[in-house]
Amino acid sequence: MLGILLLAVSVILYFSPRKRYLSYFLYISFMFDGYKVLIDPVLGGVKNGDIALVYTFVISLVMILQKKYVLVHDKITKWFVVFVLFLGCSMIFSMYHYDIPFMQVIQGGRFLLLIFCYPILRNMKLQECKRLFNLLARFTVLVGIVDVVQVIIQIPIIPTYEINRDPATGLIRFFNYPVFSIFFLIVCLVKPDYFGKRTKYVLGLLLVCIMGTLGRSLMLITLICILLGLWFQGKRSAIIKYGLIITICALPFSTMISERYVSSNSGTQDDINAVLHGNIELNSYEQIEGSFTYRLSWVLERFQYLEKRPIGEKIFGLGLLSDSSPLSQQMYRFIVNIKFYGSGMVQQLRSPDIAYGTMLAYLGFGGFFVYVMFVYNLFKGIFKMRTYNCYFLAGSIWIIFTFLISFFSDDLTNPYIFSLCYILLSIKDRLKNETSLYNKLL
Repeated sequence: MLGILLLAVSVILYFSPRKRYLSYFLYISFMFDGYKVLIDPVLGGVKNGDIALVYTFVISLVMILQKKYVLVHDKITKWFVVFVLFLGCSMIFSMYHYDIPFMQVIQGGRFLLLIFCYPILRNMKLQECKRLFNLLARFTVLVGIVDVVQVIIQIPIIPTYEINRDPATGLIRFFNYPVFSIFFLIVCLVKPDYFGKRTKYVLGLLLVCIMGTLGRSLMLITLICILLGLWFQGKRSAIIKYGLIITICALPFSTMISERYVSSNSGTQDDINAVLHGNIELNSYEQIEGSFTYRLSWVLERFQYLEKRPIGEKIFGLGLLSDSSPLSQQMYRFIVNIKFYGSGMVQQLRSPDIAYGTMLAYLGFGGFFVYVMFVYNLFKGIFKMRTYNCYFLAGSIWIIFTFLISFFSDDLTNPYIFSLCYILLSIKDRLKNETSLYNKLL
């Protein structure tokens, strides 16, 4: 099977110092669903997430045996340790309070266990970081070119789980755009010579990839992130310049974008009005497309449920249990649900449409606080370095982007989403106060 083969290759490459960056490249691929290219069905019987978990604990064991499992003592690591301890307590609570079998606890909480990628990535060497970022940049451009082609010809080229056609425009919505489009979009803005003379073309390419999704929230949040990137860099006048570039890139798509925003099928205005006036009802949303009202209802019902539960459940949540387990259907009967991806399975604990309901269900109020504090300190650590290197500013914007998109995606619930930021911490640790070494990174 391809998945097992790639896992074996990634572990072998780790033991080659000159090629170890390729091992990290494959590791990040496993965590980010094969960069949306080598998705689960392509791997042949195994899941990217499971491969990532195996890699995490194999390499962690190797690092411990080699006495290289070193954690820098700062506030980020402090909250990482607190979060790991919380997860350990949560696993015990799930087994003894909810009577969930150990293997089902592992299955349900495995996405949280990828927090252990933090020590692995933070211990990378400077040269490995440089090579990895260069490889990720070129790979992002390559996938971006293929993505733009499929957007233009309206024929899927990159593997996808399903074909989603927009009812307003009749066009296919391509969500398999490059994983790190936002990150390298900001890099291009901050460092106009990053790709040499081709940087402006790469910038336009990544913008077209974003617009090819026809995602209203994604396009709006991308625009906000671009403006923030320019603002943080102090390029106030450049906001007008890049505003014109974005407008030019958007012109060929202006018709379909406008239809996405004004279409009566979208129901956006109704959703906003319902939220502003507090008209959120706990109804079943099965068999219909998730809306903003649905997202808030999903979170609200789980929040209200936890509020009425004993203190232990308030702290640790509803148990580390997978929605694929029959136990989840037996233990919970929430009203607000939706059937996903044609499987017919009603998810009680996790929704791909909004992060906060999932965080409450799996982490409770206690874990929610600890995790947010970990991410907050991570942002502070990266943001302080924003003026030294384009990657640090892009990393700061990446964290902001993840929080903004969390109302429309569950990416925030996955600790690996900040993998590039963990690598940036590794760079920060090794550069210390030697500013001259920053130039060697690019």
